[in-house]
Amino acid sequence: MLRLGVYIVFLLIPFRLAGQSKPKTILWEVRSENVPYVSYLLGTFHEVQPDFIHSLPATTQKLKNAEVLFIEKSADNQLDVSSGTSYATWNREKWQQLLTQQQQQRMSAFVTKAEDDSYYKLPPLVLTLTLARLYIQNFCDTLHRASYELMDHRIEKLGKATGIPVVSLDKEHALILKEGSESRDSVQNSGYVAACVTLMDLMLRDDATDCEVLNRYLEFDIDYALELESPPGSDALQLTERNLLWLPKLHEAFQKKNCFVAVGYGHLRYSSGLLMQLKRLGYSVSPISAR
Repeated sequence: MLRLGVYIVFLLIPFRLAGQSKPKTILWEVRSENVPYVSYLLGTFHEVQPDFIHSLPATTQKLKNAEVLFIEKSADNQLDVSSGTSYATWNREKWQQLLTQQQQQRMSAFVTKAEDDSYYKLPPLVLTLTLARLYIQNFCDTLHRASYELMDHRIEKLGKATGIPVVSLDKEHALILKEGSESRDSVQNSGYVAACVTLMDLMLRDDATDCEVLNRYLEFDIDYALELESPPGSDALQLTERNLLWLPKLHEAFQKKNCFVAVGYGHLRYSSGLLMQLKRLGYSVSPISAR
């Protein structure tokens, strides 16, 4: 079975951080020589139940002490990425051209059960992300879930309640997904199609056994793989290219203020992630306790 971790977020690098690929934390301290400011990077899991952030007092205290909070995208300007209005070329017929007969049956059964044929209006990349969010929020860690609010948006609320300016790093996320979907070739789309059908099958069977990626996050059991250039089958638009766009903004801010940065933990991983990119700019980047 395809694992959920594949969907969401080889050369050794001669940096000290390479030995810190499994630090058992999601919080990192960022310092620069001859600069009096200290900043922090928090790797979030967007779909984790949002109250999780309140179980991290050391993290929330550093957030409250910051002078500016950076997030991927403010909830105030968040479009529904699952909306089919931006993907006019996708429909049931186009999906059926990509699906095997067995896959068609599973997707048809899922759409019928959901009573929502708009799933056919989403391209494979967007549908994969949409279904992964549905699965995590409805099948994983449900005993502790009191809200479908994203972890990042709860962090944004905490910052605003403290009076901290909140800055979005991204342009509109829906536009990023649209651009990404249009750039996918048939091989990449076939991988997303397989992921979609796997997720649909799990939900049709009420199978909550594929929540390993979330459970590992909750236990801080994350392999940042800092010695690897990028993940296998990596999505450059979703991770690497966005990291490169964010880096100048963060570098400038870190020289002027105490900052707190909360972005999906996938953006911190690998040699192409923010941790190693900041290291290359001369920063000291150290894992610290999130609690």
